[in-house]
Amino acid sequence: MKRPRPETARLAALSIVPPPASESSKHRRDPKPSPSPRRLLLVALHRRCTPPSVLATLLLTTYLSYLAWQQRWTRNLLSSSSCRDHSTSQPPSRLILTASHLRSGPEAELRLRIIAHNLKLLYQDDKQQQQQQQSNHPPPTRSIVIFSHDGENNDQSSSPILQTIRQWKAGPAKGLVDQIKLVPNDPINVDVSKWMSILDDTHPSTSHTRRRHRGHVPTENTQTMLLNDSFLLLSPPPPTLWNCHGVCGLAWTAPPHDPSRHFQSYLRVLSPCALEAFRRFVGGINGGGPQRMTNVQDVIQRLEVNLSWARETKNEVRALFEYAGGHPDEDAIQRKLVGEGYPAIKLKKFFETEDPWLRHRLAEEGGGEEEEGGRRVSPALDLEVYRKKNHDLNHLSDQELEEHFANYGWRENRIYSRLPLVMKGWLREELENLPGKRGEEVIAILEDYLTMLNKGIQPEVG
Repeated sequence: MKRPRPETARLAALSIVPPPASESSKHRRDPKPSPSPRRLLLVALHRRCTPPSVLATLLLTTYLSYLAWQQRWTRNLLSSSSCRDHSTSQPPSRLILTASHLRSGPEAELRLRIIAHNLKLLYQDDKQQQQQQQSNHPPPTRSIVIFSHDGENNDQSSSPILQTIRQWKAGPAKGLVDQIKLVPNDPINVDVSKWMSILDDTHPSTSHTRRRHRGHVPTENTQTMLLNDSFLLLSPPPPTLWNCHGVCGLAWTAPPHDPSRHFQSYLRVLSPCALEAFRRFVGGINGGGPQRMTNVQDVIQRLEVNLSWARETKNEVRALFEYAGGHPDEDAIQRKLVGEGYPAIKLKKFFETEDPWLRHRLAEEGGGEEEEGGRRVSPALDLEVYRKKNHDLNHLSDQELEEHFANYGWRENRIYSRLPLVMKGWLREELENLPGKRGEEVIAILEDYLTMLNKGIQPEVG
C-alpha cells in the first residue's frame, strides 16, 4: 500500500484536502463548506511556498472578515430579542443609583443633606403611587449610594469618611438608603465609574458566580434610575418618568433633527434593555469605552450628548419636557420650565454673580462686540477660579479658558470670579410658593450651598 506524502497528510488533518474517496462516495456531495480565509492562510504557511504578496492579502482578508463579524455581532446583540424589555405580570422593581464625590469638611455634610432630600422626594413619589394603585404588592425600590472621597484611603473598612456616612445613613437618610459603597475617585469618568461599579456586579449578563454575592440586585425586571449629587429636587418627578421603555430624562436640550439633542445625565431612568446597552457601550464593546476618554468633556460628549447607544436598542428615547426654545440651563428657559412644574434645579444654575459687567452683557441680550469699557471679558475674571469651579474645563490652557468665557462662559452662568454669588430673584419667588414646608427646606439648602460657594472662591488666608 502506497503511503501518502507527509504534506498531504498534514493538509488532510486541517480538513483542507480530503482523503481519497471510495467508489461509493465519489458521487456524494461534500457537506463541508468552502475553506475559510483562516484555513487558507494555515495551508499557505504549512506549504511555505506562497509568495509574500499573497500572504499579505490573506492576512488583510482575515482581519477585515473579523472586523465585519464583530460589527454584525454587536449590532445583532443590541437589536435581538435578548435585548428587549419583557413584560411580566409583576410591576417592575426600581433601583436608584446615586453617585457622589465627597470632600472633607462642611461640603461633605451638605452633599449628604442634598442626597437625603432628593431620595426623600423620590420615595414620597413611590408612596403616592402606592396609595393611588391601592396595591398590596407595590413595586419594591432599592437605593444604593456610591461615594468617592478626596482622602488618600478609600478602603471601606478604614476610610475616615465612612463613619460620617454611616451616621448619615442611620440619621437623616434612615430608611432611604439600602446600601453604601466607597470606591476610588476617577477624575475623568466621574459618575459613570461609580454607576458601573454596581452595574457590573448586578446586571444579569454578568457571570453566575459574581451575581451570587450578598449585595446582588436582580435587574431582569427593574427600572434603574441613575443620579448624581449635582442637582436638587423641587418636587417629586412625574410618575411617568418610571414608565420608561428605553432611556428617559427630564427635558430636551435642542429641537428635533438637531444632532446635539439630548437630555442631561444628572437624572435618567433606564429600562433593563437600555441598561444593558449602556453597560456594554461604557465597557467599550461599541467602540467608545471610558478607557479611551481623556477628560470630563469627552465623557459628556460620548455618554450624555451622544444617545446612539440608546437608540440602537430600538426602544424609546423620551424626555418629560419638550424643547422649550433653548437649553434648560439658560436663565429664561429655566424660568419657563420651573413655572411649568420642572422638578429639579442644577446646583450650578440657581445663582448669579453680582458683576456690573455681567448685568450689562445680559441686558444687551448677547449683542455683538460693544461690551462695557470695550472688554470682551469681565475685569473680575479669575482664571484660577474659573478652572477650579468648572471641572469640565480643567484641561484647557489659560488662553483657551479666556476664549471659552468670552464665547460661552458668561452666558452659561458659570462661576468665574471672587465676586459674591446670590440666588436668582425669580427662583426665590417660585420656591416660596411651593406647597407646605418644602419651599423653606429647599431655600435653606440653597442658601447654605451659596455660603459654601462664596467661602470657596475667596483667597486662602496664610
